[in-house]
Amino acid sequence: MRQDKISGAREIENKFIRRIRKFLGKKNILDECLSFLSLYPSMGSIWNIANFSFIYGEDAIKKFELIEKAN
Repeated sequence: MRQDKISGAREIENKFIRRIRKFLGKKNILDECLSFLSLYPSMGSIWNIANFSFIYGEDAIKKFELIEKAN
């Protein structure tokens, strides 16, 4: 976890969360997720955030808050 903080992974996760919140429940969320995932294809946490967006829809915000607290 310490290395993630040093490398900027936490900042990338938080940026994606802030960005994806605007698209929850909207038709173009897939395009937005694919756009961001293409920048960081090997970051599992980004894939998890994208999956939460599709599985939970607007309720994904609760999951995002848990991620932000863990960071």
